[in-house]
Amino acid sequence: SPTIRARILLLLANSVPVLPEPALLPSVHQAWPFILNRLADSETFVVSAAAALVEALATNVGDFMAGRVWEDVWPRFRTMLQRLARADASSALARRGFGVGTESAYTHSHRLYRAIILTMTAAVRGVQAQDTGCWEVIVLFRRFLRRDAHEELQAKARALYIALCKNNEDAVWLGLAATLGWIEGSVAFLQEPKWDVEANVRIILKCSTV
Repeated sequence: SPTIRARILLLLANSVPVLPEPALLPSVHQAWPFILNRLADSETFVVSAAAALVEALATNVGDFMAGRVWEDVWPRFRTMLQRLARADASSALARRGFGVGTESAYTHSHRLYRAIILTMTAAVRGVQAQDTGCWEVIVLFRRFLRRDAHEELQAKARALYIALCKNNEDAVWLGLAATLGWIEGSVAFLQEPKWDVEANVRIILKCSTV
């Protein structure tokens, strides 16, 4: 039952902060294939619950999860983001100008986006990924900086980019500056003239210099 799958995943997510690591980590290791399978579940609310579990693990046992997130989870998140971006682009909400997700913070789509952003923020803080992985994150999460994204998603995305700046400040500047059309050359294709992201970009770049 999809409902039972989701409830089990959420129960596990809620237990992560209170379980001692000697009890938690072997269980996660054993359940890891199941968790990864749920990230490909046909029901969005199950995927959202699985992402919430990964988020909780990345936040609370980051050293244990960092490699798993970059090697196992990020490729799945990357595919999800690309698919959801296409869905948002063709949705009625997007056509009305709400470009990322939905207006409500209580939809499964919003919760999934939130969990993905928070998981990758925890992963970025936990260990420095390969340059390729970080660049993919920089490019794919730019859409959450749009002014027409939900305010919570904008705030979480800003925190992600600020975390990225700790080890990849030049790459963050390059990706965001190219998005705004501030620079030309090989990254000019990243420019998104229809995206209103400048206010968030300036906040991120200001924080990165503090």
